Amino acid sequence: MPNSAFAQTYRSVRLNGILSQSAMQNRHIGYAPSNDGVVQRGDVDVTRVPQSSNQEQALAHAMYAVSAPHNGAFSVALERAGHGPLDMETRQQTADEIEGALSEQQRGQLQELMEYMNMSRDQALSLVAQSNSAPELTATGRQQASQRMENTFMVTAWADTPSTQATPHETTRSGIAPSQFTSVMVPEQHAHEADAVDQILSAQGHLAGPRMQSVPSVMGIEPHFQRTNGDIHSVTGVPAPDYHTGIAHQALQGAVDVHLVKTEFPRPHDE
Repeated sequence: MPNSAFAQTYRSVRLNGILSQSAMQNRHIGYAPSNDGVVQRGDVDVTRVPQSSNQEQALAHAMYAVSAPHNGAFSVALERAGHGPLDMETRQQTADEIEGALSEQQRGQLQELMEYMNMSRDQALSLVAQSNSAPELTATGRQQASQRMENTFMVTAWADTPSTQATPHETTRSGIAPSQFTSVMVPEQHAHEADAVDQILSAQGHLAGPRMQSVPSVMGIEPHFQRTNGDIHSVTGVPAPDYHTGIAHQALQGAVDVHLVKTEFPRPHDE
């Protein structure tokens, strides 16, 4: 049986399902508490994706479910407690970069500003740069984001109650038993481990629900995360597991609940 941190969490979920904190505590199952780490929950959080009438709507809803600010599934992975904030820096654009991105209308406004304030070109562009500067992920931060999203897997199940909203939204349910799983999606980086666990559990007669489905990492998802100061930032230029395609396929058949499971991995100070 594979013994990595990923495999251990995956095996536990395949055997026990998605359980509340209190249920896991009662069964003596180890778990990483939610961000507050205090409330003993009797239910689990899910993102409910309503049934879609067409493929375009299904894909849009599925993408929102994984990437939206505040309640997108990937925000759970990116904001995971114990690993610290993602590495960011505030980079100020150069005068040439700013000027090259200006429209004709903006160039005219810049010229008016220079004349009104009796400024040089560089002084005016410096003011624009200061107002436009915002924190962004460093190369290290992008690597951290990728690692955090890859060390997850996603479980889906049909909604246990009718969807009350026309768009994806956060809600709760008592839990998801293994027999209720409609899919178990695993990033390709961990597919070999997950498949090995499935094979062993199946041979032992303990595998309920579908076999795992390997998903590739793709560009263009751009999930969001919240910094400790409350600011929302997007992750761009970083591949993320393609969970949304599988969600969209199921949403064409009915309302589906999705739950992202975080798996542990070494932190820099642990290595």
